[in-house]
Amino acid sequence: MQNYHLQPYQQGSVGLSFGIRRITQMKKITISIFSALYCFIIVSWTYAAWQGPTSVLEGGWGSAQGQFGIVSGDTTDEFPSMVAISSSGRILIGDGFNKRIQIFNIDGTINKIITPSGFPTTYRLITYWPLSLYICGDQNIYTERNEYIQIYDMGGGLIKNLTNLDGGIVYVDQQCNFYTHNPSANRYTLYSPIGQLIKTSTTRPLELGVVKEQTLSSDKYKITVSYPERVYSLVLSGPYERYIRDVNGYLYALSGKLVKKFNVCGRELGTLTLPENQVTIIPPVGQGFEERAQLIAQYGQPVIAPNGDVYTWKRTPDKYSILKWTWVDDPNVPTGPDAPTNLGLTPSINGLYLTWKASPNDPGCVTKYEIARSTTSGGVFSTIDSVEKGVLKYNDTTAETGTTYYYKVRAMAGSDPSAYTSEVSGEK
Repeated sequence: MQNYHLQPYQQGSVGLSFGIRRITQMKKITISIFSALYCFIIVSWTYAAWQGPTSVLEGGWGSAQGQFGIVSGDTTDEFPSMVAISSSGRILIGDGFNKRIQIFNIDGTINKIITPSGFPTTYRLITYWPLSLYICGDQNIYTERNEYIQIYDMGGGLIKNLTNLDGGIVYVDQQCNFYTHNPSANRYTLYSPIGQLIKTSTTRPLELGVVKEQTLSSDKYKITVSYPERVYSLVLSGPYERYIRDVNGYLYALSGKLVKKFNVCGRELGTLTLPENQVTIIPPVGQGFEERAQLIAQYGQPVIAPNGDVYTWKRTPDKYSILKWTWVDDPNVPTGPDAPTNLGLTPSINGLYLTWKASPNDPGCVTKYEIARSTTSGGVFSTIDSVEKGVLKYNDTTAETGTTYYYKVRAMAGSDPSAYTSEVSGEK
């Protein structure tokens, strides 16, 4: 049987910037033979899921606007595998053999085509550009070609042509500062948006996410992913290849075509499995010949957009497209910490005194507790106050004598709430 070999890539470790590095040394990966099923979408909770996929843009093979370059080989086909998503949802595709970046609007219409500029005359015969693609929010585009790192604006204008920086780009932050990594020296270097050296480090910076793995059992691992302002603690069946955050603080663990989504407290919210490649088997045409695998559809690995949507490319013999999955929460189900429990109430000298048992995530991701009050059971509750994490009591001195009040308490992780406790009632 003939093997097809896919082009692997490494997506930069990102917080507010998303991109993919093209690896020039090809790794052979055999396409699995998959049945005619389109894809599987698996969710861990019944109330929330990714919806999709939807095809957000399509184009044929060629060099015209909206088409995509492809070169077929004996064992490998080369075609666009670099995809980046801006903060406004525009889709950037590195169309290497056409030596351009095509920018599409969120509805799939073409927005802009960027071609390389600023190279010396000796680079006029470059055969492939760009070799990597990153974007800062909805502003600057970062590309690489040999020793050149270039910065373009979204209109295609060359902002800066940088040479001989220390390694290739691995991360671009919200302010458009960027990190490079020199693997041979195990050195990370932070540069300003215009390429000025800020600092270097021989250890992985927290801005990129520092991962530690601990084996709990043969099929269970504790994974911590540390950032400057937050540490995510996960329990997984095994280590994952990459961990990426979106702008809302959700964390994604990626391995192959599998995506797991976690809230800020490390609770798994859902799992998405992208489509497998589809081929059909052609029997031998005669004695001495072997059966062949003919491509029906091939899919890329997941790209996490700043808002948490999941994208990938799809290619068939006659066209190239971008697929998108959108996460949909149930607005009635909390996405934050586990709830506090055992809410109790006793009258105090000057009010009504509440106590409760801490959320299991305190200490941890809990930032505060909110106290809500109503004058009717199951009625409209209003938040009357909050206390800091670790504080498990509250005295409501605004309660009026002779009025029955109903209370409930919830934990917060930033703006993400837990469920409320059961309500309690009392009268001053």
